[in-house]
Amino acid sequence: MEDMTEKLSNLDDNGDQLGKHLDLSDGSTHKRCHNEKRSERRARTERLLSDIDKDQGKKRMEIVTSQQSCTLEQNRGVIEEELSRAISEEKKHKFQGLLYVFDQLFLPVQDANAKTRIRSSIPFQEALEYFLAFQPHHSGAPSKYQRVAFREALLHEKHGLRINFIRITEGFEYVALRPDEVDLESFLLDIFSACSTKSGHSALVLDKETVQGIVTTMDSEWDKICLRVILRSIFSREEMTALGFDPDNLPSMTERVKFVVEEVKNANEAAADLVRLRLNSKKEKLEKEIKEKENLLQKKTNIWSSKTLEEIQSEVQKLKEKVEDTEGLLHSQPTESNYQRKRQMLKRQASSLIECNRLKRRKLSNQGPKPKLDEEDEDFIAKAIEDKSSYHGRRHDTVLYTGQRVKKKNLLSIANYRLAERGKKLIQSATTVYNRARPRNKRSLQAKRHCGKGLFCWKKPPKGEENTNENTHYQRAHVKNIKRRFWGARNSSARKFCFMRSTDDKAYLRPGTSEGFDKARNLRILTLSDHTKARKLPKYDWPEKMVYVTPGSHRVFTKSSVMNETEEKLITEDDRHYVFVRPKAIVGSSGTVWAGGGDHETFHYR
Repeated sequence: MEDMTEKLSNLDDNGDQLGKHLDLSDGSTHKRCHNEKRSERRARTERLLSDIDKDQGKKRMEIVTSQQSCTLEQNRGVIEEELSRAISEEKKHKFQGLLYVFDQLFLPVQDANAKTRIRSSIPFQEALEYFLAFQPHHSGAPSKYQRVAFREALLHEKHGLRINFIRITEGFEYVALRPDEVDLESFLLDIFSACSTKSGHSALVLDKETVQGIVTTMDSEWDKICLRVILRSIFSREEMTALGFDPDNLPSMTERVKFVVEEVKNANEAAADLVRLRLNSKKEKLEKEIKEKENLLQKKTNIWSSKTLEEIQSEVQKLKEKVEDTEGLLHSQPTESNYQRKRQMLKRQASSLIECNRLKRRKLSNQGPKPKLDEEDEDFIAKAIEDKSSYHGRRHDTVLYTGQRVKKKNLLSIANYRLAERGKKLIQSATTVYNRARPRNKRSLQAKRHCGKGLFCWKKPPKGEENTNENTHYQRAHVKNIKRRFWGARNSSARKFCFMRSTDDKAYLRPGTSEGFDKARNLRILTLSDHTKARKLPKYDWPEKMVYVTPGSHRVFTKSSVMNETEEKLITEDDRHYVFVRPKAIVGSSGTVWAGGGDHETFHYR
């Protein structure tokens, strides 16, 4: 600090070089300066100020004492005398600003104990704004040169204020009155020294490297915006630039932060209303259920057993406990123990509303990489799948009559064919096309990667005909019981009068191809999501109309009983098969026709 004070003294001793340019001295030399000499003095002054700033930047805490030698009582009179002798308007505005700052230091205020005292100290930034308010040509944020000029005006030996300029760290600077007979600066320096010794290197210095390092540790963009807005409320425009931030973007960020804070407040209020409505609805539902069970209990008191009635009473008691718990949550206060549950409910609901409205996130836009496939490509792929996949109206499984199914590996070639036609860049992964399909499980992680309209998927298409059939288990049980009744050991006398007959239509029998026998595998394949848009083949689709046939197969056989240790088994005997093929164009294809022929089979069997 002594080095800096010596430099300030040298500035005043060596011809008042700084005072001449800043108009801080009252000599007439300033009027006779030419433009060239003024430029030279300005350059020298800027170099000297740069040296002072470098010396100050090395120290974290410092106190600069004003060169004014008068007392506090005489200080105002000294400035008023300089004001009365001033000739130029610029000097008058300067002295008026200094008088106003001096009055602000003696402004009466009340402390925490409601006692009146003088203010005695103000932030340097606030004092600078008071001073610049008297400068008619000033506009905008204070420049670095204006800050230095005001500081030197405060410390001037003739028209300065009896104050101490206290600089704790960068951005924390104060102007404090200097008592006449109290060595306040030594006391403050001792305090600063003690604080520096205790804190050591634990104190955080907000320089550019430190602040930018903090920004890189933040995960979300919203956190970085909030940090910028908070720092802007503390530091000036020049200081924000020194910290590595663009001050031109800060006004819009500040407005956005204000808007989001207000919207988050509204979201919290809306969440409270939704939670209250949900709890009221749950309470009403529980009360309705209690009333129903109490009515049931009253009706069945003399009918049902005591055990069943006790179970219902227990259920009613549990429901009443739930009602009390819901009521407690509904009217719980922050001082109560169950308020933590309600607070978590409010927090989850508010977070959901904030996320739905994307308050803390960027607006949805066209940012990011463009999709390699668009809706036109997706429609083309769906049409290709439609042409390749179809299923018979009378069968469970999907059948491809072209001899080839569209699989995942085929999607890449189909998509690239379309992209080549449109002159677009080809893709290299079949998964890019696969992600355009509808996912099997919407709750899976894979489903989050899917996009598009989901026109195709992997699924098993529905049956063409809806029939309400009995459960397969009971069908088999009925057949098994009937066979035991006819051919079991206990009914050996009636066995010779019984036989079994099985019929089927064999709808996939087609002349000229074996597609129906070889390719009708019961597998999930790629098909359209909307089965109503899928291509459906006719129920009879033989190549030539005149050779359409109505097939019918019949099987006639008997059974015999064989004892295997402790278990009776039925084995097949005298098994015969009959196939009737009738011309469809002449006979027809109704169920009576293809299932007919039983008389002929029975006669032949006999």
